[in-house]
Amino acid sequence: MHFGQLEVSFSDRYHRVLGWQTQILRGLHKGGYGTTRLSDIVGFDASVLNTLSTSPRWLIGYSDVTALHALWNRAGVLSMHGPMGVDINSWSSNARSRLFEVLGGTGPIVQSYSGTIRYAGTPTTNVTGRLLGGNLSVLGSMVGSGYLPSYAGAILLIEDTDEAACESYSNLDHLFEDHDSQNRHADSVDRLLTQLLRAAEFQGIVGIAIGQLIGADTSSYTALELLDRTLSPLGIPVITGLSIGHTASTSLPIVLGAAAEINVALGKLVVSVP
Repeated sequence: MHFGQLEVSFSDRYHRVLGWQTQILRGLHKGGYGTTRLSDIVGFDASVLNTLSTSPRWLIGYSDVTALHALWNRAGVLSMHGPMGVDINSWSSNARSRLFEVLGGTGPIVQSYSGTIRYAGTPTTNVTGRLLGGNLSVLGSMVGSGYLPSYAGAILLIEDTDEAACESYSNLDHLFEDHDSQNRHADSVDRLLTQLLRAAEFQGIVGIAIGQLIGADTSSYTALELLDRTLSPLGIPVITGLSIGHTASTSLPIVLGAAAEINVALGKLVVSVP
């Protein structure tokens, strides 16, 4: 699904999208480019949110489609962070099976994702909450827009690609050193996550689930090593290493807006789809 042609009425196109007879709305063009701009037109349209709530459709996609996931989830509708129509054949048979298990399901489904508990929280405890999020860069671009759902009591899911981790400099001397281009990357994972955690929309999150951070490691540090300074003081469980993100061959689809749990003892993110 490509929304880059600004000459077309966004609102009209969006209502046509919601009016499709199919119960599955899938991102057809790689990355869903332009969906953030589409949100500028329909984000505050009460009729769109009402249509989503009363006649929900499955939205499936990742990357820029995160902007539409936010709209779906804001309306209280589940969506699928998963393959685009153009790359579904690049996803594993296991991933496709998980996808169709949810789409064809007639009853509750529980899906589990293995990871590594980076922080167990203070006190150490499992946490439950609505799973919300998606691509970190897109979420950062939506801060302050009014289009994001409330993250109070939610588990934040993030993944990204080609965003350098970018070490924060501890003193002014570092500003004059010759750092490589990754360390100077303006849209670094570290800065983006810090922006989210400071934003009003993300206050009250109960846990963080981190998927693939492709290309985020610098020559000196891994992305997670740099993020430790941001994550450590939070006092909430953080699970990392989840197979969720941009690498189609190893990624798994996951339902956003559903009830989820970070199980600290088992090192798993568990999602319950009604």
